Amino acid sequence: MRLTIVLLWVALAYPAFSQPGFNSTYHFDYPRDHFRNLIVHQDTVVAYGMARTDTFPYRQCLFVARFDSSGVPIDQALICDTRGGWLTMDINWAEIIATSDGGFALTAGSFNRYDGMFIKLKNNLSVEFAQEYKDSVNLVEFYNSIVELPDGYLLGGYVQSPNYLAESFLRRVDKHGNSLWFKYYGKYVETDLFSYYYQLNDTTVAYVGGYVNNPNSLAGRGPGSF
Repeated sequence: MRLTIVLLWVALAYPAFSQPGFNSTYHFDYPRDHFRNLIVHQDTVVAYGMARTDTFPYRQCLFVARFDSSGVPIDQALICDTRGGWLTMDINWAEIIATSDGGFALTAGSFNRYDGMFIKLKNNLSVEFAQEYKDSVNLVEFYNSIVELPDGYLLGGYVQSPNYLAESFLRRVDKHGNSLWFKYYGKYVETDLFSYYYQLNDTTVAYVGGYVNNPNSLAGRGPGSF
């Protein structure tokens, strides 16, 4: 089955001063490809998703493409696992941001190793570095927020603990993605998740989330700050 990528741009501003919207269909050279996230950076749209390779062993890779303000593709990049596995992302366990050096940073997951990944792209979408964070304790590790700091990044997400409950965390990394510290937030006997964040300044980031202490009750917790 061939999946088709559709990019829809809707202009909501006053028509006399706005660019017309567009609804474009794209056929990239992969048997399956689709987007699940995007950002607008300067006068371009950067879309983030996944694609399958068209040769054996038909791996699943990350896929990033850039479009101009009229929806015309500018460039694209297929990012595959250097260890031969599958990479995965989705709107609730991955993130993409533009970085201050003109490049991009994104998070993803290793489908077969269940580790979280942090990948830095250059302005031309080539990989600057890819860090995978090994976790021998928890079952799965997801990263769904990236905050750029003056000397590195703050990565937020959640793990599935050995008791099968989710626990939120923050990981502080340097400019090359090397881990500096890791801290859990919440209780081991509850499901805890960050749902949103906002960078107040270079040293403070506010997070909001919630916890589940039984399957039928959701109570709010937050905001917290770093």
